[in-house]
Amino acid sequence: AENVVDDVFEYEIINGCLKIDYSPDLNFNLLQFDYESPVINVTVPEKVFENVNFSVKAGTFNADCVKSNNFTFLLTAGEAYFTNVATYNSSQIKMTAGDCYFEDSYFTDADINLTAGDMNFERCSLTDDNKINMTAGELYMALMGSRSDYKISIDKTAGDVYINGYDEDEEYAVTTFIYETAVPNNIEEVTDVTVTEPISQKNLVGTIDIKVTAGDCNIDFMEEEYYE
Repeated sequence: AENVVDDVFEYEIINGCLKIDYSPDLNFNLLQFDYESPVINVTVPEKVFENVNFSVKAGTFNADCVKSNNFTFLLTAGEAYFTNVATYNSSQIKMTAGDCYFEDSYFTDADINLTAGDMNFERCSLTDDNKINMTAGELYMALMGSRSDYKISIDKTAGDVYINGYDEDEEYAVTTFIYETAVPNNIEEVTDVTVTEPISQKNLVGTIDIKVTAGDCNIDFMEEEYYE
């Protein structure tokens, strides 16, 4: 810990659970001309935890290489930055206000709730059944893979929802098949056939159910980068 007031900085480990409590007198600190923001660093072994739960009410929170079966993050206000998050069973992300950023992360059964503020996902992946519920604010997701990897449903009261730059809520994907037909003189003719089939019958990576009361939701799929 750096730049902390020792009298109000406490931590303890109970049954393998680390608890940190820091509650300075903000009014006193703001009067100090040379006041520097406190910095608290926590380093844990690199492994897959059964449960990881973070709750941030204010300030700036950073986390890297978080691996768990179940992941929960609650942001009341402030800023949060995550990189290299991997969850394998379930993910719950809830933000009341502030700014939240995820980069190079993987989520399973994600339940994302945004009341206000900005939430960004860069180079992230979603699998299985995922839900997005927005009351207001702005959500931007740059997801690995293709639009056809997901079944997407949209329930919109107001606001805007854009998928790959288009305002859409279709549950169908267009697939192009190429086959060869024999013609006289042993000349082969290649024909393109476009077939529209329900996306629910495809080999899906997952589903994304989007419910927007207000706000802006933008999801782009990084298909070219994903398949390099």
